Amino acid sequence: MAHFIKTARGARRNAKYRAKLWSEFDEQATPDMFRDIVVAKDGGFSEVASLWNRTRWFSALLVLATLASNTVVLIQADLAAMSASASKRSNDFFVSKYIIDGFLSTLCNIAGTENTYEGGVEIICVLELAGLLTLWLHLLWLIVSAGLASREETKWTYVEKAFWVTLPELSSYSAMRLLHFVSPSVMLSDIYAEMGYTAHDGWFVFVKHWAKLIISRWVFFVVGIDALLLKMRENEYITHGENLSLLKAWKLLIFISQILGIVQLGMFVRERLFVFIFAGEDSQMQPREAALRDVWNAMLARQIRRKFSFARWLAIMLSFSDEDFQKLVLNEQGTLHDATRGLSQSIDEQGLHKIMRGYSSMSENNRSELISDDGSFQSSDEEAMDRAG
Repeated sequence: MAHFIKTARGARRNAKYRAKLWSEFDEQATPDMFRDIVVAKDGGFSEVASLWNRTRWFSALLVLATLASNTVVLIQADLAAMSASASKRSNDFFVSKYIIDGFLSTLCNIAGTENTYEGGVEIICVLELAGLLTLWLHLLWLIVSAGLASREETKWTYVEKAFWVTLPELSSYSAMRLLHFVSPSVMLSDIYAEMGYTAHDGWFVFVKHWAKLIISRWVFFVVGIDALLLKMRENEYITHGENLSLLKAWKLLIFISQILGIVQLGMFVRERLFVFIFAGEDSQMQPREAALRDVWNAMLARQIRRKFSFARWLAIMLSFSDEDFQKLVLNEQGTLHDATRGLSQSIDEQGLHKIMRGYSSMSENNRSELISDDGSFQSSDEEAMDRAG
């Protein structure tokens, strides 16, 4: 009931805002709709102290638990798949198996020998475990390099790369992640980025960059599809049986996390925010603009450390999100923001409880008079409170 009343009040309030703002901006030759939103000139560093809240502890622990669980399950599943019987592996379909088998068959025909290749699972498992090991080694290298760095710029660049790039990738890593790079939205973003980087370079650099992009995306697609097939077969046993044990539930949650991690929505949204803030009007991140983004991230990590203890700094770094980025970078000011904020707070929680108590005691006829067919209040909020009371 509370959700119903809040939804009805929200719909009516939104309609009032639309009508008022339409009338205001429709009369202007050049509507200044963004006059109350400004980019923080100091990069948002003056608002770093507002980042802390107690829920950071839970968010940070959740990230660490997901990181450890994903690593353990990934290693266990791949080793089990590699040790499976050869007869079971030979019947499994893999895209890479057909490509490699066709290539080897051609070579064997030329050499006059027989092709006995029956692999498929091993290649995907080895590639996945190699990627996992590479990410862990890269994370450790970033942490050690940050501790040994003598320059502030180098130290904090390593820190922000470790916490905001490598660690999120490890939390939901699997070879299926490669499908992220062949999704249409990411592909278009990468194409625009390559256009920006190669716009003023010679033909050799142009060919090298575009050849790398095309070949890598084709390899990512093949390996990503095979990894998806492998994970589906590895987790098939979870759906069988009458009971769901804690171990099965745990592995199922990790599998769901890996599926959701194919498209790194959080990182993609954050990258789009970076493009919006740093790339300028052309939406293409130039080398200087990319360097400015990295400097902002590094200086932000340092500013958070200066404001908080090590434990709180660690919790904030682990749970930092695109919402925090928007909170720091954008500021709201002016009459429009003040007016809407004041209007939205005009009815307090006590008034809402009053409406709920009165609504539950009203007759069916009075209820129909109070709320229209589209779910909005037919009278003003003040009248609704009086009639409900």
